[in-house]
Amino acid sequence: MPSDEQPHGRRPRLTPPIADVRRAVRSVLPDAAGLTAAAERSASAPREAPATSAPFVLVALSGGADSLALAAATAFEAPRAGLRAGAVIVDHGL
Repeated sequence: MPSDEQPHGRRPRLTPPIADVRRAVRSVLPDAAGLTAAAERSASAPREAPATSAPFVLVALSGGADSLALAAATAFEAPRAGLRAGAVIVDHGL
């Protein structure tokens, strides 16, 4: 097996920058979704997919590295927090 491949069933290691972005997103999602403390506690259990009535958060996505990282981290973390997530594409015209 080439050195860059992972054994079957194992995920690649999470890089420190990706872990930092995910941690930051995880910390602000409850506020961004407007959750109360009680709702935050009930949404803390991991779920397969949030219900259609779950709070919805949006990420502005310009296509740059920063907004792509934010969108990817939000897409990963939101369902785990019982939230739905989407993106609004922003064209800066640059």
